[in-house]
Amino acid sequence: MKIRKAIGLMVGLLLVGNALKAQDTLKLNFGEAIQLALKKNVEYNTKLNNQETQEAFRKRAFYSNFPAIGVGLNSRRVTGQQTQQVDDGFVVDNFTNYSTSASVDASMPIFNMFRRINTYKAEKLREEAGVRDLDRSEQDVVFQVANQYLQVLLSQELLKIADENLENQQELLRQIEGYVDVGLRTLSDQYNQQSEVARLEAVRYDAEIQLMNDVFTLAETLQMEKGEVPDVQPIQQSLSAVSYGNQRLDQLLDVAMSQHPGIKREELLYSAFGKEAKAANAGFYPSIDAYYGYSSFSTSIVDRTFNDQFFEFNPSSVIGISLNIPVFSNFNNKASLTRSKMAVKNQQIVQEALVKKVYQQVRLAHANYQAALKKTETTKVQLNAAEEAALVIGERFKLGLNNFVDLATANRQLVQAQSDMAQARYTQYFQDILLMYAVGVLETGNLRKM
Repeated sequence: MKIRKAIGLMVGLLLVGNALKAQDTLKLNFGEAIQLALKKNVEYNTKLNNQETQEAFRKRAFYSNFPAIGVGLNSRRVTGQQTQQVDDGFVVDNFTNYSTSASVDASMPIFNMFRRINTYKAEKLREEAGVRDLDRSEQDVVFQVANQYLQVLLSQELLKIADENLENQQELLRQIEGYVDVGLRTLSDQYNQQSEVARLEAVRYDAEIQLMNDVFTLAETLQMEKGEVPDVQPIQQSLSAVSYGNQRLDQLLDVAMSQHPGIKREELLYSAFGKEAKAANAGFYPSIDAYYGYSSFSTSIVDRTFNDQFFEFNPSSVIGISLNIPVFSNFNNKASLTRSKMAVKNQQIVQEALVKKVYQQVRLAHANYQAALKKTETTKVQLNAAEEAALVIGERFKLGLNNFVDLATANRQLVQAQSDMAQARYTQYFQDILLMYAVGVLETGNLRKM
């Protein structure tokens, strides 16, 4: 049964190893992973495209302050019964008439209760809000990649710890077998160690399975090509050039309220909706427009040249000012104004809710970061004590002063301490990123360079 179990574990390990080796690996450092994720992320790139649309809307609102100019050209051939002027009368006859006409028209609003100005300001504020939204979307991508990237590194380290522990226990098994041969240890110690080695093989198998799952999860987030998986590289430096972990909670909250892209976006949208409400209110007031038109034509029924008709006898121009006074607009102006006012109120609700959410997130992230710091310190003490205990008990076991139970307990405590230390270190790393993300100052530019 033990032989079958060992064979099963070896086959499983080979299958897991082959699953990764069968893929094409792409070496990536942390910055390259972020760049790839931003390049492939659907939501981020959709918002990037939407920002170009919003820029076009802002330009449209700006150029609406200038005259609208149009040129019209028309050429036609009419065959059949037509009316023709002859001397002082008209003659109806069947003939073919060739005519050409052209016109230039320009119009410009002079006054409409600042509708154009408020509309332009609203579109400009929306564009600025889109930039903030894009910044936050970029932080979302970086945060997700950082989380999964660090998880892969942690799984790699846990697999390394499992490998080293398995090799140590296999070596210890060979030593115990030697002790048994010379009568220094009993067969029960040998069997117990064989069982421990088999358990550690299963632990290593689980660690490799976990690593494979984490690698594939990261590959999915990075939108990698089919059959391609990332070969992540260690992070060689701090994730941030600026440390926020040492700042007080009130300082972090002040930074979040003033710099958080989400909060700034909602503030800009609130102002934009306010400008749109003012623009809608302009529909209740009179508006003044100026216009100008120039036109000319030529026709074949007149016995003159094209140039004489078009440029000398037929040109006409018109210039004027129109006043439009709204009397009854079928409730359109009232509906537009009501919709704009409700948009302002709803945006205020969203803005206040986000401020409360960010406030709670920063408090929680700060508390978790402080807890992660304390856990790292206590885990260092735990690891040092476990290393000393394993060393002492190992020597005493060789001298026959400690039994196998003491040795196995010390080894397990050492491995647990090593795993806890790795998890504490990466948890602190992640909590640092989480704190910057909650505050809204995750330095994506610096991270890309790593």
